[in-house]
Amino acid sequence: MSNPVKTLIQQAKHNKTLRHWGLKAYAVKHPPPFRRANMEFDYDIWNGISSLYGSDGRQIGENNAGPHPYRADIPTEHKPFRFGGSREGLPFNMTALKHVLAVWDDALQLATLVRNRYIAHRGLENKRFNLINAYLFSKLGTALPAYLVRRRENPLPDGELPPLETAFFTLGVGPFMVLRALMEKGDRTPLNPDPMTADQLYEAADSSGSLVTRAGKGCAGSPKLIREFLDVTMNGTYDKPLNSAEAQRALNSVGDWDNFFDYVQAASRLELLIKLNQALFAQTLMALQASSSAAPQERAALDDAIDHSYYQVVESGDHAAIVATIIDVVSALIDDHGDSGTLERLRAAGLLTAPALAGPNARAEAAHRIRQANALIFPGCERDLAALHARLGHPNWGHITEAELMTRCGGAALAGLLSALENPATATAHA
Repeated sequence: MSNPVKTLIQQAKHNKTLRHWGLKAYAVKHPPPFRRANMEFDYDIWNGISSLYGSDGRQIGENNAGPHPYRADIPTEHKPFRFGGSREGLPFNMTALKHVLAVWDDALQLATLVRNRYIAHRGLENKRFNLINAYLFSKLGTALPAYLVRRRENPLPDGELPPLETAFFTLGVGPFMVLRALMEKGDRTPLNPDPMTADQLYEAADSSGSLVTRAGKGCAGSPKLIREFLDVTMNGTYDKPLNSAEAQRALNSVGDWDNFFDYVQAASRLELLIKLNQALFAQTLMALQASSSAAPQERAALDDAIDHSYYQVVESGDHAAIVATIIDVVSALIDDHGDSGTLERLRAAGLLTAPALAGPNARAEAAHRIRQANALIFPGCERDLAALHARLGHPNWGHITEAELMTRCGGAALAGLLSALENPATATAHA
């Protein structure tokens, strides 16, 4: 970054006008994620598209828009939550809530219409979703603005996402956020094959921590609103006429729905393959750490790689068991996304079970497991990135390498750590 631009951004932190122009200057050389060819690989879709502006002049990710350099300081009214539960007393975004409530019934109708198409597209027999088969459906709300903005034909300009699609982006993430929050705490509830009632779904959302952001702010919806939306999306309970002109407009804006579904599936599966690779890295790295086989000079790199591959949501607990749960849940999701082949190859290589690293070969075995997992997962990532690029109408967009996948999942220090672990001289010196 040039010094003048850096200075402008630093000065802009507390000045709305300066920050606006500072971000524009920064974006000339560093475009926001949704302008980058490999957004879906470099970020998950939510983070990648969250800095997009809606037609209301607000970023669709609101307080949580990212990455941080692109988060605008937009005036927002916050109020303390007064409905009990995990959000009691926490500030919530009243401004965003007002925007959602203005299109509430339209959003319920759009969710129902999209739900009906999703069921037909996947040929689902059970019209009620459990958390596993709701995951891909839940990604539709997040993927919709990404698809509309990033497709080659008739792309939607930044700043023109309508209020209904913005609300659907905010609301639709619910089921996948609940599942993610549960598994990251080591809770195996997502593997329950049975659908859940509205009360059970709300309890899972509240107890998982998914209704509280990492910045300590609460989801704006009341328990009643959250139960209603989850019941509509998960159990199909909307029973009024589907006569919203806005919902039909939003539905029609997609155009080729089969193409859109293929984009969402490829993008969501890519995220899951990356998540599985990270969890497999973390499992091996934690086992190496527990074996005390890492040399003192390697421990900083080991800690860095664990930090990149494992997001710790609980301060204490059995982290090895939590990572094992993440592996099991993400594997079930990948299978539901139609990639049993990658799972079979990982299983055959013994990589879906925790390693027992001990003895003089522990270091080399750890390095081998990480390289093998990366090599087996890479073809699926390459396939899905190419597929989503094709669905966006950009078949010649960016490519990835195995080395980039390793860095994406384990950080920049991991490659050097693996080389050290594989070095017989280093192993002998440590022994």
